[in-house]
Amino acid sequence: MQYWLDDDATSVVGLYLESMGNPRKFSRIARKLATTKPVIVVKSGVSEHSVPQVTPCGSPVSGQRYSARCCARLA
Repeated sequence: MQYWLDDDATSVVGLYLESMGNPRKFSRIARKLATTKPVIVVKSGVSEHSVPQVTPCGSPVSGQRYSARCCARLA
């Protein structure tokens, strides 16, 4: 996303995310990018029909889903 900040040839940014490595950094850069270009983000695994993600020990992985919701609220 940092590349697209200065790329004049890019007018719209579309992202398909399966996971989010650093939600704080992602949201900071996405907000900055969205001030100059439309940013469309599709996050996989968030519908009621998706298969729940599970860690090897059996506990649900909710951090990614929570991070995605928080980033969406910032927009």
